[in-house]
Amino acid sequence: MNIERMIATLRDSQAFSQYGALLKSFLFSGHNETFPALSAGLVVFLTLVYIYSSTHPEIIEKYSLAPSDLLSFKLNNLSTYPLFHENFFHLLFNVVSLYKPLSQYERFNGTVHTGIVLNTLAALTGVAYSIIGFIFYPNIKILGSSGWCFAFFAFYSYYESFHKPSIKISSNIEIPTTLTPFIILIIMGFLVPNSSFIGHLISIFFGFLLASGPIEKITEPPFEIVQKIETYLAPLIDLIPSDYILFVKESEIISKRHSRIENLAKNGGGSNVNVGTELPLFNTNSTKSSNSIEKQPQPSFKGEGVVLGSAED
Repeated sequence: MNIERMIATLRDSQAFSQYGALLKSFLFSGHNETFPALSAGLVVFLTLVYIYSSTHPEIIEKYSLAPSDLLSFKLNNLSTYPLFHENFFHLLFNVVSLYKPLSQYERFNGTVHTGIVLNTLAALTGVAYSIIGFIFYPNIKILGSSGWCFAFFAFYSYYESFHKPSIKISSNIEIPTTLTPFIILIIMGFLVPNSSFIGHLISIFFGFLLASGPIEKITEPPFEIVQKIETYLAPLIDLIPSDYILFVKESEIISKRHSRIENLAKNGGGSNVNVGTELPLFNTNSTKSSNSIEKQPQPSFKGEGVVLGSAED
């Protein structure tokens, strides 16, 4: 059988179609077949950074985060440490785990806003990690984007807990939905002993704070500022092929985001909170409104297989 016939047979096979549908469902989650600009761009950027750092390893040492960096005012490292990875598998598991929750978040919260949230989460986690590290691990550095994944996993588990309070892991064992990030954290601690357990735990903490509202003001700049940023980026935004890449402007989603925040405050996170059609990760039927989400069990989003790396000086 020649190569062309093998490819044609594979393309027409039922298994190929099923895997293709599964990949399409994972990437687009029921939306039009467009990639959110920041989420897709971040995957590409992280990959390019890894390729460059693999031939210039000195920049990993320079831009990863050590607790002492806070005292020496290397504040840039609070934003750069998630961009670098120790090896290819570290990168692969991180980008695969991060893309779906980040793209869901970007569709509902806006592209520029999501970038602000990412930087804020990285900075808050880095500061907290450094303060604790002054005492317990002064020479241990962290790097990698898995902290973002744990933060968003906590974010979505918080909202999903109102639709599905518990998750059945066996015929007679159920765990509260909000505990799933901690279960994954423990499992990762055993599978990858050199991962940053404390860093991930801090990320989970800030993910819950992002969902419940306490750090909303930090990640909610004035509308005029975001508009100015979008105006400044307009020449680049206009170059984006809109048939494939989705840039979510602040003016398109600000009312939905504020509605969610207001309902959250009124209902205390109750089941009537409007988190938007794009937010639930466990209930993957995201084309329905939050008031009509089916309670049919859906596959849960799985955490990262390889998590935020650590390195000793």
